[in-house]
Amino acid sequence: MKLARAGLFALLWTVGCLRFGYGERALVDPKPDASSREDAGMIRDADSAVDEDAGRVDAGASDASTVDASTLPPDAAGMDDASRPVDDASADAAAPEPSDSGGMDGSSPNDPDAGLDGGVEPPVDRCPELPNALFCDGFEDAEFERWSQPLISNGAAEQSTARVHSGSSSLRATTGSAGTTSDARMVAEVFDHQKAGDIWLRFYFYLPSATAINASIVIASITETEEPYFETALSLRATGTDVATSNVLYRRTTVLARDAWVCVEMHVRLHESTGFIEAFFDGTSAARSGDTDTIPDTGYTSFDVGLQHMSSGQAPLEAFVDDVVAATTRVGCD
Repeated sequence: MKLARAGLFALLWTVGCLRFGYGERALVDPKPDASSREDAGMIRDADSAVDEDAGRVDAGASDASTVDASTLPPDAAGMDDASRPVDDASADAAAPEPSDSGGMDGSSPNDPDAGLDGGVEPPVDRCPELPNALFCDGFEDAEFERWSQPLISNGAAEQSTARVHSGSSSLRATTGSAGTTSDARMVAEVFDHQKAGDIWLRFYFYLPSATAINASIVIASITETEEPYFETALSLRATGTDVATSNVLYRRTTVLARDAWVCVEMHVRLHESTGFIEAFFDGTSAARSGDTDTIPDTGYTSFDVGLQHMSSGQAPLEAFVDDVVAATTRVGCD
């Protein structure tokens, strides 16, 4: 049953990746916050011409604010152009509570024997450390029992003791030189088609200085695994950090620190017009979108952390992830 679900998820994910090819994505400069808004530059595609008066830049330019749309990962949110201001005063929707569907044989999901008489594995408690969260894991379990599945292509995601933020192990994600795409991520299906409130994802990320970012790499995304496969994503460049909705990429110049564990927070405010995506590094704002529609047609179902990129010139990557938490309220850093 677990393999069947993993196969179905992989099929849907592949279709989603094809659905949102990066060659069709447009990119915009963000309006970082209400106190320091700037006119957003816009890149229509990799062949767009320079138009300084309009604030547009060529995607192949060397300026730190430019991004080559053809080098970005295929499933890092399909990214469509529109820069909108962020409204911090937008009303908070009530955060949904995780559903309790009970054991597969009608018993409680907290019953360790639930489903055993029917030959079904008992449900895994995804966050015994933080009962109010939907998911948490420090990669102390080599079998990754709390995770739905790995997402691997030209890479590996494995337990490691080489670098740890806490406990005795972490996740080591590696990829080879980029071909069509490379993935080394862990996927967790923990959101019950969420369409209101907030989603917070917190994890610790270690990027060695020896790891070169030649284009853009996605380190986390929050996704809808059914058509039309809407998602939001957090990605890194050598000269900045990006957050994205399904068709829009918002750029900032904040750079993730190397050779250190960084507390990374990704936040999605769900709203049909004043929703937004933002990221924090060690509690400080790193990137933020403008106001936009952040509600998927069928709601968010999963998230992933690790590495994913798409660029023929991207060198092999290595990164470490530890202490992952997903919740409907902010967890914060340790």
